[in-house]
Amino acid sequence: MLMKKLILSALALCCSNLAWADGSATIMSGGTTSKVEFAEGKYLRMEAPESGGYMLMRDDKLYSVVSEGGAVMVVDIAAAMRAMGSAGQQESFWDDDIAEVKSFYKTGESETVAGITGEVYKLETLNQNGNAQTSILVLTEHETVVELSEAMYHMSQTLVSAAGEETPQSLAAMYNNVIAHGMGILRQGDEFELVSVTDTAPEADRFRLPAEPMQIPVNR
Repeated sequence: MLMKKLILSALALCCSNLAWADGSATIMSGGTTSKVEFAEGKYLRMEAPESGGYMLMRDDKLYSVVSEGGAVMVVDIAAAMRAMGSAGQQESFWDDDIAEVKSFYKTGESETVAGITGEVYKLETLNQNGNAQTSILVLTEHETVVELSEAMYHMSQTLVSAAGEETPQSLAAMYNNVIAHGMGILRQGDEFELVSVTDTAPEADRFRLPAEPMQIPVNR
């Protein structure tokens, strides 16, 4: 699903001791451009124009909001996954290709992304087959980018928890090497790139649920 792909590209953790820099951004992931709005380290809205809906994070929960035929449907993602029961556990939700992190270091180079200059890092890992792989990341301490990354990681972690899975190596690596050091991601290889970012705070209405979540029967 498109929204799943968008969420899986997202990285960051909500840290309550930070001074939040609300804002909005446009990101490119998997060839898809999406708009992300975030506030107070706990609200995030992500939508792609062609998706017909959006993902909303609030109150430590994730919701999928879809408009169809004039009707608005709101789905609590965790409740939907619980309703699927064992059918939803046949394979891991998070397709993690990282088995082990070998090294993560600064290359000494810099790169400008979305008008922001960041430092280039190299992440060397082993995949599930034991093969070496390398990923290039461009990182920054730009306050708004850091909060964007933190909020998107929070969304990803909330989704993993909803699926009843442990934190994958790829997500743990990004927290340990990036978020924990107060940095945000401008670019990650060809998988993720920040197109633009602004520190203009979104309206509070952007993070309100447009309707009550649907009641989903649980499979037993």
